[in-house]
Amino acid sequence: ALAAQGIDNAKQLIEAMPPGNQRDSVVSTIANTWARTDFKPALDWVLSLPPDDPGRRRALKNIGYQWPEKDLAGAAAFVLANEATGEARPMVWRVSGQFFEKDLAAGVAWAAALPESAGTEAFENFFRSAESSNRWPHMFSALESLPLSRQNALVEGFASRIMTGEQDTSRALE
Repeated sequence: ALAAQGIDNAKQLIEAMPPGNQRDSVVSTIANTWARTDFKPALDWVLSLPPDDPGRRRALKNIGYQWPEKDLAGAAAFVLANEATGEARPMVWRVSGQFFEKDLAAGVAWAAALPESAGTEAFENFFRSAESSNRWPHMFSALESLPLSRQNALVEGFASRIMTGEQDTSRALE
């Protein structure tokens, strides 16, 4: 009912509750329920909460899984702008997965712009996706847009994971 009544009514309920786990659960429940029927206003409401609000973090983690499927550009921009705060870190995997499916070249550029640890995670997801879908030419073609030194580092990292058994190579070698 609150979702149907809009952001102001949801904010009023949350503001009336004392801080704590119950309030954070209510924030997440409202966001999840609302996002099922009207994703953008639900997301806007979650993002309107203070960045240090534990309810915001919980709700964003939950509906953040849907965000890349519904608005890849918006989710990617949010991750790029907020990865350093840790708030967007859980979304790196989902965003990179959507980029692999929809626009790997744009995904490679996005991953290259991320801080190193998040960028590495995104590239690892690209490699895993290429392996599981047997789309290696697609993957290596997209990597060609990167500077040669970055290409080499990524491929060396991938080769290292193969050598240590951390990466399945059965399809890569076909």
